Amino acid sequence: MIINKFETLSGGIEKLESDLNLIQTYADSTIGCGMESLDAPSDKLAERYFATAYPDHYKLGSGQEGIKDLIEKIKSGIKGLKNILKSGKADPLLKSTTKAVSDEVKKTYGSDAWIEKQTFKFGKVSVPELGKLVAGDDLDSVKTATESQIKLFEDTLKAQLKIVCDFWTKVEDSAEAVVNESDDMTSDAFKKAIDAFMKAAGTENPAACDEISIPEYPVSKESSFQALTKETVKDVAELITSLMEACVNLERLAEDARIDFGGGQDLFIEPGEGLTKEQSKRLYGVYWDVLHEGPSTRANKMAEHLFNLARALEQWILASLK
Repeated sequence: MIINKFETLSGGIEKLESDLNLIQTYADSTIGCGMESLDAPSDKLAERYFATAYPDHYKLGSGQEGIKDLIEKIKSGIKGLKNILKSGKADPLLKSTTKAVSDEVKKTYGSDAWIEKQTFKFGKVSVPELGKLVAGDDLDSVKTATESQIKLFEDTLKAQLKIVCDFWTKVEDSAEAVVNESDDMTSDAFKKAIDAFMKAAGTENPAACDEISIPEYPVSKESSFQALTKETVKDVAELITSLMEACVNLERLAEDARIDFGGGQDLFIEPGEGLTKEQSKRLYGVYWDVLHEGPSTRANKMAEHLFNLARALEQWILASLK
């Protein structure tokens, strides 16, 4: 499926981190073993995966040294992508994540040449995944549901980001004072700053907003939809590209908020004389849980739902073909 090639920037980081954990676990299991330890069928299978997933960074037969190099390159890639997200320079990369896949969707399902080569089914077709995500069984109802979900998620994320931004406005001055005075945490100036910060920050986590209610519908045995035609398949292709653009826009909204928070990342200060563990934990909690992880997690959850809807729409196209 074409849509499976699409990935948001945050999604790419998550995949790299997942791969890193997998490869690191495998590497740890081979510590102390000689090169012959990579000759087992399971090791050959693992090597094949590394070489397929990262052809520019791992070659079959590279052995343990190659695996170590691959781990360092993945770590470097993750760090670089996270720095891009923090730097405010992610927009071109966000756009590029959509363009190639969007172009392929348009050149395939939106192309008269491709459509003319296809034979479409009549009546209804089974699309279980789509049945979980939208009500109705025809193009008009699916289009209405798709557009309403995009609007719901964008409006909800904007409202939730405003809550977080308002919180940061409330604590920003005291947080900046803490950072500025942190060279001498035993000074009266630092004590005054950290006390003011703790009072302003309180214990709330405004990133823990009410969870958005994501529509999900009971799936009937059939989960059937009206088969698409040569005339309607282009409309579904447009919905798929709209959903991809919405995924990127959600990530962009979260990124813009992180940029607005600016120096919040400087709030990671180790406890020591003049700074208790509780105060250090709250400083870092404001940066990570509230300013960074909160917006990112929320945007990612919404984008994942819209991606699943886009994939279900492509399944509808494929199910409509003979």
